[in-house]
Amino acid sequence: MRLKMNSISKHVITRVSILLLLMFISLPVALSTLPSNRRCGTGDILSVIAWFLLFYVLWTLSLLIELFFLNKKRQLVKRNSNLIMALTLPVFLAFLYVSLFKIF
Repeated sequence: MRLKMNSISKHVITRVSILLLLMFISLPVALSTLPSNRRCGTGDILSVIAWFLLFYVLWTLSLLIELFFLNKKRQLVKRNSNLIMALTLPVFLAFLYVSLFKIF
């Protein structure tokens, strides 16, 4: 049982580390797309957020694809951890949107 928990923790830590690496990669990419003579911060954050979102969507899609193959292999705990990691941020953002704008 202990070995199985170590395998699952390693799986989750690896996936979260990949996400953090992608976020660090997206920052220089976003800043390199901005014109060098522009120094105001109006459009800068929109570029960074767009690249963060693009890399996050790619990460989420890779988790969902891996989820399919983990389900085929009957590795249900890893499948569930991928599903939780893939849905945590979208559910949190939906909750934040609903609570801020009082939709319902």
